[in-house]
Amino acid sequence: MTTLNNIRTKVRRITKSPSSNQITDAQIDDYVNTFYLYDFPEQLRLINLKETYSFITEPGIDIYDFTPNTVISIEPPVYIGGYEIQLYQNREQYFYAYPEYQRNEVLTLGTAIAGAYNGTITATPVKRGRVLLSTVDNAGNALSAQDDGAGSFTGDVVAGSTINYETGAIAALTWSGIIANGEEIRVQYVNYQSSRPYAALFYNDQIQLSPVPDQAYEFKINAYVTPTALTNAADEPELREWWQLLALGACLKIFEDRLDMESYQKVQVLFEQQMSLVERRTLKQISINRAATIYSTNIGYSNPYRSNINS
Repeated sequence: MTTLNNIRTKVRRITKSPSSNQITDAQIDDYVNTFYLYDFPEQLRLINLKETYSFITEPGIDIYDFTPNTVISIEPPVYIGGYEIQLYQNREQYFYAYPEYQRNEVLTLGTAIAGAYNGTITATPVKRGRVLLSTVDNAGNALSAQDDGAGSFTGDVVAGSTINYETGAIAALTWSGIIANGEEIRVQYVNYQSSRPYAALFYNDQIQLSPVPDQAYEFKINAYVTPTALTNAADEPELREWWQLLALGACLKIFEDRLDMESYQKVQVLFEQQMSLVERRTLKQISINRAATIYSTNIGYSNPYRSNINS
């Protein structure tokens, strides 16, 4: 009685649309899943949608893409290799604590050709995505190229220019113009010393770690995730008790599209009742915990790695 097929039946009854000529099952499924995937997890942050978001770091890589379409939000605590680390959401505070100072030096000199030029960065290893090359061609045009984080360059260069982030070796650098004899080809970059990270920045759907990992570590953080869409007639929501709320949520969306505000208001009352019932499980679960304070730990010692979120 809690399957997608039952949800369809309830939607048809409430919207007075018994015939597929009025609304098809596929259209009902779209309404149900639109509410289930996008509205439901935002209106109700339920404990059943909370899980651990994790990934494995790689040596020499400090920035990792986030998955905003499946994870709604993240919150501390965050752990690296089992140690709790500090989480930032403000770039100003993060880079104040962990600045990225750029070195600026001459890589090599032009020899009246476009390339290929080779050179080696002085201080290594270097952070990916922070290497900037610049020069001036014999016509006075400023040329520049940025590394793509994968060992190649994009910009005013020919494909095939590479960089080794560990050794700092730049090879096969060929510009789009002729570089005059003796003209400086400069490089700006950020070098680092790797270790186990003890801070993370969550910004622009990316997680940046500092220091840069020196080996593989497991990154873990609390996350609220989107539920799984219902696609087959026998599919059930994650908790069976949600099925009536999904049906009512879909009905509200149908009435929105029909501009049937009278029916919308009538169903809204039933919808709010179901919202309260669905939320009760989470409220009961979290009510057993007392408010967290710096004195609420019961393990007998303080965690030297414990952190607060910075936003």
